[in-house]
Amino acid sequence: MDIALRTDDLGSLDYVFAHLNSLPASDSTGSLQYARGKALYAKHDYANARATINSVPASSDYTHQAQYLIGVILMREAMPAPPAKPAAALSVEQKSKEEAAMRARFAAPIEQFRKVTRMPADTDAHRHVVDLAWMAIGRLSTRPTTIWIQPRRTATSIGHLPSSRRCCTSSPGSTCD
Repeated sequence: MDIALRTDDLGSLDYVFAHLNSLPASDSTGSLQYARGKALYAKHDYANARATINSVPASSDYTHQAQYLIGVILMREAMPAPPAKPAAALSVEQKSKEEAAMRARFAAPIEQFRKVTRMPADTDAHRHVVDLAWMAIGRLSTRPTTIWIQPRRTATSIGHLPSSRRCCTSSPGSTCD
């Protein structure tokens, strides 16, 4: 499934779903629920993806990734439709309303990512997911394509990252070693 997602070969997910449907709906490790939820996410079936991912047991090794994926789903659901007018054409009152709508729209995904940051970073994989959650909070708090910017929250979010990972958030297109 990961190969289909990384190569954007969503057609091959039909094979993945056929195979997943031949397996039990869940297992004690949470791997089947996580895989099924990830595949549903790829098909843009966000409601079923979220329901499936929420069935990953709290004791699972996949809990961190599952909770992060729920944040991604909430973010995708919250993404606004392209604006009818460019932001510059909005009046001050309209910009204020747009700013308030953006804050409200992204509140649930930001809170979900915060939930992930409070999870124990007890393995390298879990630390990586927690780092990704901090970066997601920073990105959602300073979306460059929107009117609102919250620099204090972004600085707090990025400050939680190890210095070796901060370069990823410094500018578009930058990469980490």
